[in-house]
Amino acid sequence: MKILQVVRRYGPVGGMERYVWETARELVKLGHQVQVICEQNLAEPNSDIAVHELGRMHYRPRWLYYWRFSRRVDAWLKANPQPGWLIHSNERVGVHDVTTFHGPPFASVRDKPWWKKISIRVVAQLWLERRELRVAKRIVPNSEIIAKQLAHYYPEYAHKLTAPIVPGVLPGVTRAPRNVPADGGIVGFVGREWQRKGLPLAVEIIAQLRKTRPNLKLWVVGPEEKEITYLFRDWQGGYRLLGWRTDNAH
Repeated sequence: MKILQVVRRYGPVGGMERYVWETARELVKLGHQVQVICEQNLAEPNSDIAVHELGRMHYRPRWLYYWRFSRRVDAWLKANPQPGWLIHSNERVGVHDVTTFHGPPFASVRDKPWWKKISIRVVAQLWLERRELRVAKRIVPNSEIIAKQLAHYYPEYAHKLTAPIVPGVLPGVTRAPRNVPADGGIVGFVGREWQRKGLPLAVEIIAQLRKTRPNLKLWVVGPEEKEITYLFRDWQGGYRLLGWRTDNAH
């Protein structure tokens, strides 16, 4: 089989990105031909996988960034037709045969108050998401929860859903067991896209827990300190903002 993967960042640099990178390598081991279209190649060279970089783009606003990436993928495929290749996308594009859904659908915004829906951002994100699902012949959720959410918000495309294919986990460094004090402990949050991944909610939850566990701490890895300091304006210690780190085994 000939498979063309579409992803913005290709390489072991994030949860979704590693999912795609590992999938591409395993497909090659199974004897399939694999190509990758990406904005940025962050993987070590692999002579068995042809990687086509489209060039970096401005990341904000995100909906416009997604649209621009989609347009570049369209243009590349028009200039470089790939007859006989199955296109497997992991992004908000509109030229794929199969799409893998890596996170909760944006359509959950429908459950919010009306004043939170009136924006170009919401309209654009919903349009991109619906197009992704409409074009796909098969939709692969990467968890049972995401499968249920997609079926709920997009029942007209539920027949396209496959069984969930969850991310594989490689053996890592084994951590020694630790006893957590009843009045403390450390909660870690890791994620550059801290708003989408729920850091504000995590801060609220830990703040409430600290009322009964006063020595509980929150450590945040990913965002720059200046971006998120305001979330802790009512805190008196109990947190660490570590920025992005690559020097830890865990």
